[in-house]
Amino acid sequence: MPAADAVALAATAIVPYVASPYDVRALLVALPADMRSAPLEALLTLLQSPAAFLEQWPVICLEDVALSYRPLALLALPVLPSIAIRRFRDLLISGRRELIAFLTAWPITSMYASNDDDWDVDAIAAALPRCTRLAHIGVSIGMFTRLRRWLPPSVQRLSLARDPWDSTRDILQRLPICVWTALGILMMLA
Repeated sequence: MPAADAVALAATAIVPYVASPYDVRALLVALPADMRSAPLEALLTLLQSPAAFLEQWPVICLEDVALSYRPLALLALPVLPSIAIRRFRDLLISGRRELIAFLTAWPITSMYASNDDDWDVDAIAAALPRCTRLAHIGVSIGMFTRLRRWLPPSVQRLSLARDPWDSTRDILQRLPICVWTALGILMMLA
């Protein structure tokens, strides 16, 4: 393996574990340009750009990255420590296959699925078991009842939102959360 590839591989393995974006930037600047892979170069460009996502580090919400920086953010995905998804529609991913591939390929640690995402609930359900780093999910109660059986064991925090059309009685009938929490899976319910 050429030295440049070995250095890029080592940096790719180290970067997700560096807590400060300023330390990541210093590490990447210290690497000779010919030893930075395309994802590392994209990350360096983002970290040197004003307001690209410095404030978000280490959990990057791609929908909050300015559109002009989004191609670089997508190129940097292999070296990002974790990704949060708050609005699936804003990801600009079309098609069920593409969404499943995206969710399972990258280190998604937090996601929110609302009734606005109802159009792709089957894609989300298909991808959830393979989201092995997912630690937090925020969902409406209606979405939770549809997705709960697909949640990976890594989920430790659940944020529930009441659907506006549900009565309290409907919520209690549809929410088998007591059974789910009794299994010891859930550490925090918000």
